Amino acid sequence: MYENEEKNGNKEMSLLEDLFYGGIRPCDSFQPDTPDIRRLTDEVNRLYEAIRGLLPKDDQHLIDDMMNSQMFLTTDNVACAFAEGFRLGVKMSAEVWGK
Repeated sequence: MYENEEKNGNKEMSLLEDLFYGGIRPCDSFQPDTPDIRRLTDEVNRLYEAIRGLLPKDDQHLIDDMMNSQMFLTTDNVACAFAEGFRLGVKMSAEVWGK
């Protein structure tokens, strides 16, 4: 999320300063809310509960551990894709402005 806040009196922060100080957090503003996403989320939750219910009480932590690991893996993948997209954007800008 980009919120250019006023700092040091009336001076507005630059984009880089805002990024450095945590004012820009793209991951907070990326929240797709479409019928397909809601449907898939409901399906994942349904399957999670079904699988968890089939496991003995002592083993139910396994599905929780797997889901948490998948969440961290997905987050890392999205962060890498974001960084790669940013690099590509910078390269494109350099190409456009360099000519």
